[in-house]
Amino acid sequence: MFGGGAEAHDVLDAGDVVILLRAWRLASRIRSANVIWTGRTSDLLPSSRRDLEAVARWCGYGQGNAAELEEDYLRLSRRARSVFERTFYGQ
Repeated sequence: MFGGGAEAHDVLDAGDVVILLRAWRLASRIRSANVIWTGRTSDLLPSSRRDLEAVARWCGYGQGNAAELEEDYLRLSRRARSVFERTFYGQ
C-alpha cells in the first residue's frame, strides 16, 4: 500500500497517511456504489436525495443516513486536500 512506503521514506507522516487512506477508501466506495446504483461512473455525490440514500446504503450507512455519508465525505475530502496542499504546495 502506498501509505507504508510514503511514511517509510519521510514523504508523509503517519497521521497524513491515515487521512489519505480513509479519504481514498470512502471515495472508492462512493464511486463503486454510484456504478452499482446508476450503471454509470461518477466521482461526485448524487444530487438527488433518493440516489444519495441508495449510495449511502451501499457504502454501509444505515437507512436514513445519507446526510452522514455526505458529511463524512466532505470532511475527509477537505482533510485530504489539506494534506495534499501542505505536501505538494508547502501551504
